[in-house]
Amino acid sequence: MKYPITCLILMLLNACAVPAQADLILTLNSGSSTVVVIDESPSSTLSSGGSYTSTVNDSIAGSGIVGFTGAVGSFVVNVTTGISRPLIGPYAIDLNNVSVSGGAGTLTIGLIDTGFLIPSAGNYSVVSEFGGTTDGFITSVTGGILDSNAETGFGADTLQGPFGPGSFSGTRTGSVSLSNTFSMNTVVSFTHGAAGQITSFDHKFSVAVPEPATGGFLLAITCLIGLRRRR
Repeated sequence: MKYPITCLILMLLNACAVPAQADLILTLNSGSSTVVVIDESPSSTLSSGGSYTSTVNDSIAGSGIVGFTGAVGSFVVNVTTGISRPLIGPYAIDLNNVSVSGGAGTLTIGLIDTGFLIPSAGNYSVVSEFGGTTDGFITSVTGGILDSNAETGFGADTLQGPFGPGSFSGTRTGSVSLSNTFSMNTVVSFTHGAAGQITSFDHKFSVAVPEPATGGFLLAITCLIGLRRRR
């Protein structure tokens, strides 16, 4: 009976290896104006020692989604939403936005989430999926991974742009090396040349990591085969 018991223990351990919950942080910056929104939390301090403090309240209730509606710098209308676990994923973030300018300017929007836990160390693929329309120019779209539980220090593991004016779409892939707990971010920057211009986009950034449930299912099949052979 030792083989079925061992399999059961391994399945339970595998099922428990789910991503840890952490803070979802949305930032918007235009010139000297900066907005920071943290999902259901006034501030966040992680192992990196860095911290973010909310400047406005999260406009959307619930864990795993953070929102802002209002003006930032030259952009008089912004409806911005960031989504992560447990609503999507388990290894993905999504940034959605509509902005209208009151004058010329540049707006940079970022989304950060931390505490993603991979089932095993190794190299993994990342995917950046971006699309929308603009009256101005999308200067850059980046997706970054940190192999640590930190809020700052992201690079550009995927890079897209420039785009516009008009409709646009693009997909980029990359590769990252992960060892345990990691963080994700996406940053989109765009420029309007006059008042009344509109930019609308959605950016999904994800890591292709097998879900714990899939691993548990395959492990269960392996155990059943082993048990049948033993009998």
